[in-house]
Amino acid sequence: MPRQPRLDLAHIPQHVVQRGNDRQPCFFTDIDRTRYLQELSEIAMRENCAVHAYVLTTSGSECTFRCGTGKSQRRHAFRKATLPG
Repeated sequence: MPRQPRLDLAHIPQHVVQRGNDRQPCFFTDIDRTRYLQELSEIAMRENCAVHAYVLTTSGSECTFRCGTGKSQRRHAFRKATLPG
């Protein structure tokens, strides 16, 4: 069953965990990690968010961020950063 939508309030930190399907690897090379961090940085700037902490593992990532405005579309922007292509 899918998880319920995240409560998205302005100025409230959020902790986001992203994992590969069945904990399969998401990152295979340093190039994958670099691209992910570039996308995360671009999205954070565009959405007026501050990334406070992150960790990248082979099977996924965790990120803590806080945004100035609550936007339900933001979760789609952060999700898009993990899609291939």
